[in-house]
Amino acid sequence: MKFVDGKDSRYKLLWIGIVGLFLAEKWVDKVFDVSRVNKRKITIKLMLDGSIFTVVSVYAPQCEQ
Repeated sequence: MKFVDGKDSRYKLLWIGIVGLFLAEKWVDKVFDVSRVNKRKITIKLMLDGSIFTVVSVYAPQCEQ
């Protein structure tokens, strides 16, 4: 994981294989689980105001190579 600077904010980059996601720095401390399922799927779970949110990032190619 690494931080990436934006124009007015910073983001944490979470990735596995060919898929990833950017998470705003203000939410980094809200993450309680990161699951790198395989090289095409990553999930994170955040606790926000007593609710659990699951974010899923998936890469699905449009044609077989």
